[in-house]
Amino acid sequence: MFRANMFFVHTVLVVLAMAIISVHVNAAPTFELCAEAWAENEHLLVVVNKKSQPVTEYVPVGNFYVTIAEDFSFVNLEGTLKKRAGANQDKLLEMDYTFTENSKIDECFCASEDFTNEFGGTPTFPNYDATQTHCTRQNVNDATLNPDDLLFCPHCEDDQCKKAKQQGFAPDPIWEDWEFFGDALGTLSGEGMQIFRNKIKSVFPVIDASILACTPSIRNLPLAQMYCTNWTDPSPPARGFGVNSKNQRCGFAVWFNCQEDLEVLDENSMNPNGFSGHAADINLRLVPCPGTRPPTPPELCPEFPPPPDQFLECCGFTCYDTERQTCLDLYNEMDDEGCVVSFGP
Repeated sequence: MFRANMFFVHTVLVVLAMAIISVHVNAAPTFELCAEAWAENEHLLVVVNKKSQPVTEYVPVGNFYVTIAEDFSFVNLEGTLKKRAGANQDKLLEMDYTFTENSKIDECFCASEDFTNEFGGTPTFPNYDATQTHCTRQNVNDATLNPDDLLFCPHCEDDQCKKAKQQGFAPDPIWEDWEFFGDALGTLSGEGMQIFRNKIKSVFPVIDASILACTPSIRNLPLAQMYCTNWTDPSPPARGFGVNSKNQRCGFAVWFNCQEDLEVLDENSMNPNGFSGHAADINLRLVPCPGTRPPTPPELCPEFPPPPDQFLECCGFTCYDTERQTCLDLYNEMDDEGCVVSFGP
């Protein structure tokens, strides 16, 4: 009964918080982008096991919208997801997650002088291998190592931070302008929720899979992180320098748990500071929404009209007006892969 009452109180608080955030989101100037899985045949959302290996992967259905405040006070992820493979791909999830409490790199322990003094490198020229290995909750919580109680960020995976440095395009340090978010709220719903909850229960049997909700929590986990060198057009050559933990594309990454599970996970954790594992990841690449990418000026194309294999690069998701010798900010028809198959208005 107590747990049921706590769940009710938590639900009421989430609804109130979402209402407050909604007012702020609607009022602030924003970048309006879309998101895709971090790479073709990969996930945007994934349930993971205790070794961070995929259990079930999800990909967007249609446009998956990313709304970013121009002052980076919040980022909102909203869209429909389906299982990437296997049965029940018709059982969809509806995500509406908002990440707030923006922080900058000077608030991050794993980019600080205290961290580099202990594990090598300098704040300007970090040892990226050391960051990937030693940026842990245990070290963040160590008051001797982290006397200023700095935040759990930045986070590196799959050698992507080191690769960003090796490719020679990134600043020093590569995360100089990354954006971090320390809190999360929102809803995950839809016909696919029972499957999603069952997959989490297969990894953490103590959770109650009958609770068909997943309010995101990043407590005890690395802060959510996001970056792009060009917020108005995140297409290549814009870069994210490994921020999505999977590749060099502009993107966003976060580990999270369902807030609804934390009480029982804490009760069964050996960690005195509470459960510090995670049930799911988001790894995405930012893209222009179809129909919104600004066309490249004709003078930058090798020939105009460009040949078919260069059309999208030169015109974006637009059509070509043969009479005016220009790209148009609209399209008539595209095939399933987003290639223009009908030219002109």
